[in-house]
Amino acid sequence: MNYVAHSDRLGRSCDEPGSECQPLGEHLANVAALAESLARLAAPCNVLLHRLAHASGMLHDYGKYTDCFQRMIATGKGRCSNGR
Repeated sequence: MNYVAHSDRLGRSCDEPGSECQPLGEHLANVAALAESLARLAAPCNVLLHRLAHASGMLHDYGKYTDCFQRMIATGKGRCSNGR
């Protein structure tokens, strides 16, 4: 399964050519890199903080790996809560 973090802003299906859906893995890697970069600026010598910021970025949208969320992204309908 191809997991998606964000749907296309114009409402196109993720399978449609030209769609701007963002793959979840790409999104998590981008957020992790940004978080680590900001941690390095805030505390250049604190390697533990850099690593924690990176890990936090990788985990921040873990719930998007659920079937419920992926259905919601695909259809534009519904809500997900409490692991459903």
